[in-house]
Amino acid sequence: MRCSVSSAPTVPANRPGLSAGAVEVRLRLPNGYASAVAAVAFAAVLYKVVRSGAVSSALSSIVTSALHAI
Repeated sequence: MRCSVSSAPTVPANRPGLSAGAVEVRLRLPNGYASAVAAVAFAAVLYKVVRSGAVSSALSSIVTSALHAI
């Protein structure tokens, strides 16, 4: 895995939320890493949704009714 940080940090111009003395550092990731990070973030959100009480009980009843139908 190779990541690089731009050699000279830049001072952001007119960026909301950053003070005048703030330094902006940009991280450059190899191709495909942004998609991988997005996939992991999506998986984490999906896990939280599936583990919620309402969804968990709905999935449980679906599986139970499917097993009783066999």
